[in-house]
Amino acid sequence: SFEELCGRSPFSLSLGEARRTALAGVLVPQPDLLLLDEPSAGLDGRGTEALLGVLARRSGPGVSTVIVTHDADLLAEIATRIVVLESGTIAVDAPAAGVLSSATTLLSHGLAVPETTAVLDELGVPAEPSAPGVTRRAVRERYEALGRPSLSLSGRGGAGAAGGGPGERGGPAGTRRRTR
Repeated sequence: SFEELCGRSPFSLSLGEARRTALAGVLVPQPDLLLLDEPSAGLDGRGTEALLGVLARRSGPGVSTVIVTHDADLLAEIATRIVVLESGTIAVDAPAAGVLSSATTLLSHGLAVPETTAVLDELGVPAEPSAPGVTRRAVRERYEALGRPSLSLSGRGGAGAAGGGPGERGGPAGTRRRTR
């Protein structure tokens, strides 16, 4: 909270506190366009959830957020559109749900698969490209609908594409991750 950080030297802030403070400063003027580069790099699960909340609250007509990231799990939670660049050329420009629910598409572009998509594939439950996104909540609900015991996902996982939101999380060894 502001009260906790107010009297502290900026040099005493943790990486997560410094990132949240910087984001708060950028959001004060309520910009119509927000550009973020790896916004959740260095954030723990709680910090990432807080970031998701902030980004969700600022959505609406006339407000856009462009996020460059390697974290496909973050994008699965908030992105509406994914753009993947390869060698300066647009390789993919499509709705996020369709891109992030297709392991084949992601892997063909050298991108890691979101944890949620991987779990659905493992369970044999098809992801629905028309859905607003393949989220951890959706995976948990589908898993439990199959009569399986409760599922707890880590909340942080694979790496992926860019578009609509954290840090450099690794995919399989040798995975090339190109995003912008």
